[in-house]
Amino acid sequence: MTIIDGPQRAPRPLVAPSRRAPAPGEQSAAAETIDTVDTAEPFETDYTDDTVEPFESVDLDTIRWADDEPALGFTSAGRAIGTILAAFALASLLCADSLVLAAERQPFGTTRDVALAVARPLRSASHAVGLHLPRLWLAELTGNAELPTSSAGEDLDVPSATVATATTVEPTKPAPGPTATTGTTLPPTTTTTLPPRRTPTAEDPLRVVMFGDSLMGHMALGFQRHVTSEPRVHVYTEYHVGTGLARPDVLDWPAYLNQILPGFNPEVVYLAFGGNDDQDMQAADGSRIPYGTPEWHTEYTRRVALVMDVAAQNDRTVVWINIPAVNRERLNQAKDVMNAIAREQAALRPRVVYLDLYAVLSPDGVFHEYLPAPDGTPIRVREGDGVHVSIPGGELVAPSLLAAIATEWNLVAPPAPAPAPP
Repeated sequence: MTIIDGPQRAPRPLVAPSRRAPAPGEQSAAAETIDTVDTAEPFETDYTDDTVEPFESVDLDTIRWADDEPALGFTSAGRAIGTILAAFALASLLCADSLVLAAERQPFGTTRDVALAVARPLRSASHAVGLHLPRLWLAELTGNAELPTSSAGEDLDVPSATVATATTVEPTKPAPGPTATTGTTLPPTTTTTLPPRRTPTAEDPLRVVMFGDSLMGHMALGFQRHVTSEPRVHVYTEYHVGTGLARPDVLDWPAYLNQILPGFNPEVVYLAFGGNDDQDMQAADGSRIPYGTPEWHTEYTRRVALVMDVAAQNDRTVVWINIPAVNRERLNQAKDVMNAIAREQAALRPRVVYLDLYAVLSPDGVFHEYLPAPDGTPIRVREGDGVHVSIPGGELVAPSLLAAIATEWNLVAPPAPAPAPP
């Protein structure tokens, strides 16, 4: 065996170590360096080349072993957890308003109460130090400001749409003669008439908007597709999932419509609500109105009437789309009450049309997930949740939506003139 020290040196033989006993009190270098090494015969290495210095002994006490490193793992984890908690606390303060809004959107009950108990103090602290302001500034810059929330339009002063344009017709005076009754004056008669609508054109199309909860989603999409080739109709649609008339703390629809409709200046307003309204409501004084009680019926009637009145301002046509049969027991029972309220309120308002979709989506009065298309092919008309209309279902009901306004707004082509006699 040889040891090669480098390319400049020739291999040199290994010289057998000399054996000698350590002097009294002296310890061999190997034993002094590594006490635990068990060798058969201790040896020393001697090189014949004096230019090569012998290896120095290493004191193992000066070596830092891996086991001697400080336990940094626990400290790093603690710092990471502390950083996460601090970031979470800061984010909670920055978005405290949204936390309160999210808590208010929960169904009435213990979960909502606990969430509000936590979120409201955070909001107070956030407002106290101004940490809510950056989010408001960002929302204003991006145009994503929060939708208005209040108490179901309690503060709105909207005229009732039940008052229509009235025309007073004077009675015809009886002709003089023996049958005339002397000294008798017939009272005037009053009849309600509505001014005729204009005829939309491609240059000045009919302005249509569609608003509602998630029930409106695919119906609005189907209607848009249906009138794509109709240049006389221009449509804007907007719906908000998880909203309704029962929870103005989530979105106050009467106030929102009163705020946004003037900007569109629509002539026709389609509305669809009720998918989330089978629940308790909250009165203006903060008290709860249990679902199914006479008080609930009265308050829901007020809210439906108010939405209709807001939408019907400026002589707009309002189309209220009813809720067809659904495959959810509680909502299916509640929808009968909500539909009846909407039908009654629409009948009181000459410009409000109540559109019943039962004939299209529930022809026999019950829920159907599949129905035959006009060509007889079965199509899925409802979503898997048993409530919402599917995209094909929205396309199926679209002709009914257009038919609800076609005659009033002169969108139906006049009948062809009769052929001249030969």
